[in-house]
Formats: sequence, structure tokens, C-alpha cells
Amino acid sequence: MMQQFPIFVDLHVVPPLIIGDASALAAKLRLLRKAPPLVDVIASKNAEWRAEFATDTGVCWLAEMDRQAAKAAIKGRPLVILDCEDESLNRFLVATARAYGVPVNVPDNRALSGFYLGAIVDRAPLIIGISTSGLAGAENGLISDMIACPGLDYCNLANTRSLPLADTLFARFGCPEMRQDIGALRLNISGCINACGHHHAADIGILGVNKKGAEHFQISLGGRAGEDAAVGRIIGPSIAEDAVPDAIAALIEIYRANRQAGESFAASLARLGTEPFKAALHGRS
Repeated sequence: MMQQFPIFVDLHVVPPLIIGDASALAAKLRLLRKAPPLVDVIASKNAEWRAEFATDTGVCWLAEMDRQAAKAAIKGRPLVILDCEDESLNRFLVATARAYGVPVNVPDNRALSGFYLGAIVDRAPLIIGISTSGLAGAENGLISDMIACPGLDYCNLANTRSLPLADTLFARFGCPEMRQDIGALRLNISGCINACGHHHAADIGILGVNKKGAEHFQISLGGRAGEDAAVGRIIGPSIAEDAVPDAIAALIEIYRANRQAGESFAASLARLGTEPFKAALHGRS
């Protein structure tokens, strides 16, 4: 039985409102800009995603991020999306919205969300909204949230299969508590140098190569997208498919053993350099 009822909302009379500086709000704003003429926003001047919408005349910057300004702006809105990166402030503003009868969404927080934004398929006049009712958010940015190209199973250009390896890695890190402990880590798999899986832009990238007719995989570290984009660095010779799960586990254990409090895999790699990771990988070769 459905726990939420799908509905389409007219946002043209009163603009929806976005509150906060969290990077996840950028994706929500992009989605909202597909429908209404205006979206009101309360965010700090140093919000990382603000520059993306600086010239968008459909985005109205109401005020700097402020508790009272945000509270005052909520009443009468058709919907509010917020993430102030402060749990107590989020709860305060969610309670305010609920008191006013305003639907509210906090990205990746089902407990505080009264509605969810789905993916939109626009084939006007047919509009389709698809949602997991917030269930997808828990894995966002974790090792399980990997990208894998179709690979040799479906692509004639590929050197290797990607999807079976992705399944194996998902099973290897199948414990939710382990994934949460590892934290933010992007792992991508490409079946060939065309890089449809964006392996080169991942914390851990896996590239399929043909080695004398056998499927092998090359591992790279330190790739990233965004303004400070970088291509991942190859840290050793390619290895056989059945050796990849243990190799990835060894790399992650180096991170877990050497990380500082609150330090992500990417930050640890930047601090430690690639040598301890290379040593772990070569030790398994």
C-alpha cells in the first residue's frame, strides 16, 4: 500500500521557498526551476552553489541565512525545501512549516520530510513523476552509490563486464553500518577507456582492460568532479576480476586505519598521498 499520495502542485501563484546552504539544495533548485516562474531562496552569500544561479532571473534571493528571516518567510508557501546543515535549526524550521500547514522537505532526511521530490519525465502533455519516497537518500555518496557502465554484457566497445563486478562489490560492502562508517566515497567502474562509468572522476576508479584476452581491471585514486576537478591517478598494474574486491577492501582499510576524526576518504588521500594505498594494493598482487 502507498504510504504517500502522488500529487502535482501549481507553483505559479506563490513561489516555493528554499532555505539553507547545503549543497543538496542546488539539485532541488534546478528541479523546481523546470516548473514555476520564480523560486525564493534564503542562503548565505558563501553558499557554494549560489554562483550557479547568480544570473538566473527566476531565482529571488530574499535574505542572508538567518533564523528569524527564514521563519518569517515560510508562512503561506506551497512548499518549502530546507537544509541549514544544523539539525536543531532544521527541526525548528520544520516545526514552523508544519504549524503553518506548509509541506516541507529536508533532503536525505525522511524523518523531517513531509513530501519528496521525484524524478520528472517530461513528454508534454504527458508528465511523469517517479519517486522512491525518500528511500534512496540513505545511500547517497556512499560506496554503494556507485556508477557502473553497462560493460561487455551490453556494449560492443567494452573490454570487460562492469555490472557483475559492481554486484560483487556491493555484496562485499553489504553491511549498512560498514558503509556508514566508511562515509563519503565515490567508486565508479568503466568497462573501457571511453569512461562511460566516469571512473576517472571517482575517489576510487576501476577501469576494465583487456590483458592477453583476459578481463583485468586498473585502479585509480583521487579523481573528482566539480570546480576542483582532477583525473584519478593509476596506482599499479591491472589485476584480475576476482582480485578486485580484496584490493578495494585493502584500500579502504588503509583509509579507516589512518583517517583523522571526521576525515573523508578524499581528504585522507590528499593528506597521506598515494604511497600507503599503493603499498596495500601491491601487497596483494
